[in-house]
Amino acid sequence: MRDAGVFSVAMCLGGAGVLGGFEPAAVALRAAVPQGGHVVIGDPYRRDGVSLDAGDDPPGWLTHAFESATPLVDHLNGLVRSGLAPVAVIPSSEEDWMTYSSLMWLSIEDWLEENSEDPDAVPERTYASDLLQHQLGWALIAGRRTRDMEPSV
Repeated sequence: MRDAGVFSVAMCLGGAGVLGGFEPAAVALRAAVPQGGHVVIGDPYRRDGVSLDAGDDPPGWLTHAFESATPLVDHLNGLVRSGLAPVAVIPSSEEDWMTYSSLMWLSIEDWLEENSEDPDAVPERTYASDLLQHQLGWALIAGRRTRDMEPSV
């Protein structure tokens, strides 16, 4: 393992949850880069003005995915609280997101084949495409470690 602060760029693509979420991941990655170094986190976000329909009864994993996703502006604010100056936000296009979502749907279908008796099997098909296509997005969010910014989290 290399010493902290020796990488020019530290990235976490789709795995911020393993480090405790977006902000804890940003703080951990910040420690791995020197002043002037960059941190890039790829993470889902909740699109502005959307909510999970209270009349629906989605499976638990889907409710958790929606509730744990925050608006994109919250990621930017979290980057600043983590001691990083935002330098770029690159949201996925609708086409990119649909390609990614399609791969998740394939995983769901594989799970359904292996777990056909599970009571959540029908709702999995009903909710996954609508939620993933229209309510969640994904973006690369980049920040730079500067001399005058320290983590406040």
